Amino acid sequence: MDFGNTRLKMLIDGTVFHIDYDEKLIYNISQAIAPHEDNSVLYFSSVNIPKSDKVIKELSAYTFVSIESLFAKNKYIDLTQVKGMGTDRILGILGAMTEFTPPFVTIDCGTMITMNLLSQSLSVLGGIIFPGLRTMAKAAHNYTAALPLIQTFDNHALYGTNTTNALQTGILHACLGAINHSLQQWYDSAILPNEAPIIFTGGDGLFLYNQLLLKSKNAHYKEQLIINGMKFCVEADPII
Repeated sequence: MDFGNTRLKMLIDGTVFHIDYDEKLIYNISQAIAPHEDNSVLYFSSVNIPKSDKVIKELSAYTFVSIESLFAKNKYIDLTQVKGMGTDRILGILGAMTEFTPPFVTIDCGTMITMNLLSQSLSVLGGIIFPGLRTMAKAAHNYTAALPLIQTFDNHALYGTNTTNALQTGILHACLGAINHSLQQWYDSAILPNEAPIIFTGGDGLFLYNQLLLKSKNAHYKEQLIINGMKFCVEADPII
């Protein structure tokens, strides 16, 4: 179970379920796991503590095991160069390791966009965090009197001929520019080889991946990167 900022993802027998944080949250989770009640252990990771706490309390018949509790047994990546790195960022790196050979960069495009560097020697070097598309859009709308709330970025242009188009294009270019600029700096400083995989994930990952695809033959999109990282942890160090 991956409790994200805006919704829950669950992996059950190879199928990923996407569950919204609405009034049916507990019911929808119960329906998803009902056919598998013989397995009462649920592994979870959370960046949304209120939601995960609510689910754990309501579904007290199940045993919940935090993925973070498995990190103490980590023998796969070196985290000594970073402090306070979010669980979702670590899981994305572990998920990428199941398919790609380091060095590589993971880019998780959600409420926030995180770019995370893993070296050839399996050392997590650090990364960059900045607001995602919709976070920028909400900030622009909430902190100004006249700017509209942008809901979609599919119809962006090279430049806007009205306020909505200009804002759409500006927010998209800000995100793409941050990604491009960061990657270019890492290439130029030899921190990252030019041929290193760049792996996108997250709710806006496919959209941003498609925007950058022509500029990088090494770019990939993997929807289940964090879920795969959780699976990697559980299979490597099962608690029960």
